[in-house]
Amino acid sequence: MILNKNGVIESPVEPVKNKRKYWLNTTKNQMNVLKNNKYELLNQPIDVVLGVEFKTGRLINGKEEYCKRINTGALPNKTQKQIAIGIDVKNITIQKYEGMARNSSNGACKSLPYVNATYTNYNIQVDIWETSYINITTNNDWSSYDTSYIDLYYTKN
Repeated sequence: MILNKNGVIESPVEPVKNKRKYWLNTTKNQMNVLKNNKYELLNQPIDVVLGVEFKTGRLINGKEEYCKRINTGALPNKTQKQIAIGIDVKNITIQKYEGMARNSSNGACKSLPYVNATYTNYNIQVDIWETSYINITTNNDWSSYDTSYIDLYYTKN
């Protein structure tokens, strides 16, 4: 926000053009950069690496949100599979988790967890256990989906 010498708001949203290269929009908590005489949102790419925790840039109830991409490998064949998270779930608050499975031979993909409304035996259940494991349960052979991951979003206690 820009104030004149009397304290009156001149521009509630954007600073006077060409005055600053960077501008923090305090209303939306967004950083902007001046490009071609116009302010654009400054985006920093996030490098997502399997097994490495990173900050998402979001605040949840005043706490920084983190994400960790966990390699869950091939999906199970009518059974359960457990994968260590590498984080003590008692010391974090999980906000959500989501993932993807891919059949590399034909390119088919499934979101995880997967719910099939017509054939419930085709569902792929994903749970986070208090023992700090991801548990994947299937009643169908999904082992042709040979690569998968789960993104775990959380805040630290």
